[in-house]
Amino acid sequence: MRNIYYAILLVWFGQIYNVCGLSGTNPVIDTKVGPIRGLRGTDGDYSMFLGIPYAVVNKTNPFGVSLRHPKFREVFDAFDDSAICPQVEEFNNTIVGTLDCLHINIFVPNSASPNNPLPVLVYIYGGIYMIGFAGRYLYGPRFLMKQNIILVTFNYRLGPYGFMCLDTPDVPGNQGIKDQKLALKWIKENIEAFGGNSNKITLCGSSSGAITVDFHLMYSHEKLFDQVIMQSGTALYPWSMLQPDTMVPLKLSKHLGSTATTINEALAFLATVSPNILIAATSELGLHFRPCVENDIRNSEKFIYDYPVNIKKPSLGNVPVLLGCNSHEALASFEIIPPENFTQISLFLDNLDQYFNLDSEELMKVQKIIQHFYIGDEKISVEVKSESAN
Repeated sequence: MRNIYYAILLVWFGQIYNVCGLSGTNPVIDTKVGPIRGLRGTDGDYSMFLGIPYAVVNKTNPFGVSLRHPKFREVFDAFDDSAICPQVEEFNNTIVGTLDCLHINIFVPNSASPNNPLPVLVYIYGGIYMIGFAGRYLYGPRFLMKQNIILVTFNYRLGPYGFMCLDTPDVPGNQGIKDQKLALKWIKENIEAFGGNSNKITLCGSSSGAITVDFHLMYSHEKLFDQVIMQSGTALYPWSMLQPDTMVPLKLSKHLGSTATTINEALAFLATVSPNILIAATSELGLHFRPCVENDIRNSEKFIYDYPVNIKKPSLGNVPVLLGCNSHEALASFEIIPPENFTQISLFLDNLDQYFNLDSEELMKVQKIIQHFYIGDEKISVEVKSESAN
């Protein structure tokens, strides 16, 4: 596990490069879902299988649970990892994406074989449940292939498509996490065909990706992985979940000019709207989407059944867990605040008030204790922002 953690850290340091090539014979793998043809890497001794569809989104209800992708009748050419789920991507701040995005990428060192099955690292990207994608542009294989590890990445739905929670059979909530679960099942069932050891699967994620890793650890009833790595996030983070706003469909539909008066009418209208237009409306209204606790709904799979703080699951101790974080993790968010505005923010008080149910007297008392722990008797200012960011 230590080698896997070391290797994944290397991915974070410069992964923007061209890998795609057709050198040598393109490998064809016979899997349980049909034959899949990949590519030979040009910057190392490995093969890559890109953009394998593992699930499909229901076109009449793109906000609901996805379904397993049918088996391939012919050889599937796994050559393209460019699909991105609908979002405002973080690099150019442009709206991109398609609902045909539930794809898996697999990178396999040439040393892998049925007689030498390799451990598998499955990585879930972060992005506050609103942004992110699994392509090589960010999460490429170059360094990991040298560690004799099979790397798997995949897309899952984000924003309104992945985390709208309405407590209804059509949109029960946590659809993005249920996409992840379908991907994990696909990997568990098919990775041996690629030379992977299905009994040595490490599930890894960063930020909100790490939080969803923790959700799978807490709530999954199936053994889909064997150990986990959580980078800069756990399910106990206060912002990991939100109380769902069941009026979101009406807010969005009204913003887009619909006269819908019920949730079902609004959802039917939104299902016809281009993902780009819907993501733009989500951004314009400043809507946020998070995982939620799901209610009991007939004929609906419930994943998160209670808040993480209430979960008591003794079997968690049987799964090796590696946690990591960075010092001054919040410093980046402070950098965008003008120096003159620092004296006007009540950082400690606001966070405590948002995440804890305290009366006024308790709130002020706890605020003084925590503020003193971090910055002593100093006032909040630019001079102490690095200490506040711990």
